[in-house]
Amino acid sequence: MRLAVCCKGIPDEPRNVSLSTDGTRLSFETGSFILNESDEYALDEAIKWKKKIAAEVTAFALGGLEAQEILYLALAKGADDAVRIDSMAGSPLEVAALLGKAVERKRADLVLVGVQSADHMASLVGGLLAESLGWPFVFAVTSLEIAVDRPTVIVQRELGEGRLQRLEVDLPSVLAVQTGICPLTYAPPARRLRARQRALEVLDPEQLGFSPELLERCRRERIEEIMPPVMARSATMLQGSPQEVAALLVDRIRAAT
Repeated sequence: MRLAVCCKGIPDEPRNVSLSTDGTRLSFETGSFILNESDEYALDEAIKWKKKIAAEVTAFALGGLEAQEILYLALAKGADDAVRIDSMAGSPLEVAALLGKAVERKRADLVLVGVQSADHMASLVGGLLAESLGWPFVFAVTSLEIAVDRPTVIVQRELGEGRLQRLEVDLPSVLAVQTGICPLTYAPPARRLRARQRALEVLDPEQLGFSPELLERCRRERIEEIMPPVMARSATMLQGSPQEVAALLVDRIRAAT
């Protein structure tokens, strides 16, 4: 069985964050990029099943050279192969389309993604990826059972308010796994150094069948404005004896109601 994991790099401790004059772009400085948390859980879940059923795990990431550090970590953790898509795509539909073609090239049977990225928190790529592939999609998966002798997987997912649902899903499929689905593993520095010596497969959009014009049609959203947080009210420190503070609080509550 071939498992694919979609990994996203997010900035580690961004500094000097600023908003462009037209209010549509953020700029920042960061020393490095780290693997998005829920994607790391998806990666470790895939590697866990690799050990159980002798599956083959391929990690995918979009981006420039900074994305290679994410893939080196995936290899150090136990992924068999890693593919970088050389694209700075930002639209979820564009990202999903590129990932879909790359997954097809690897003939994956099951794709695992995290439920959301910590920077955008849109939770869109997993569902759009499944749509581009024409595969079933399950969101917020909290447990997974794979058997090599059947063309399905058994999953448990969250429905909200503490409810859980158990499903049998046909393969191939895409699963968005929840944070905490398994314990995270640690990749020792020595394994990271060995991973950096391995060659990564790098694909550009044209190799995946996407001309610039075709990718442009995938960008169906446009950022109109990014708004910084607005402090509507400031805090007031109440001073005085306990009796005076209590009286002030009562007055404020009465005024508010």
